[in-house]
Formats: sequence, C-alpha cells, structure tokens
Amino acid sequence: MLVKQLRPMQDLPEPIEIRVSKEGPGRNSWRWSIWRGTTLVSRAAQGFSGAEAAYEDGRRVLNR
Repeated sequence: MLVKQLRPMQDLPEPIEIRVSKEGPGRNSWRWSIWRGTTLVSRAAQGFSGAEAAYEDGRRVLNR
C-alpha cells in the first residue's frame, strides 16, 4: 500500500492522505482511497491498471 500525505500536520489537525492499494489479481486492481486521520472520506469506484494512475486520479478528485 502506498500512503502519501498531502499537507503538513501543522496545517490540519488530521492530515489528508491518498492511500493506494491492490485489491486482487489482474488488471485494474489498484484503487485509491482518501482519508482524513482515521476517517475514510472517499474511495475509487473503479479500479486502475497501476498504482501511479490510481494515485493521480485520487489527486484529481481532491482538486475538484
């Protein structure tokens, strides 16, 4: 699983993170999820073929 903080901890009481994990074998099995502390904020509705593609889509969701 890849976890990347988007903002320093001093900016927010609980940092926002994009987590990318593989959920099974085969293509399009990577999914992103967005977390604030221990609370799930959002999760990918579809899978992606690679971790980097899943991460970039998660960033796009945050920047809307």
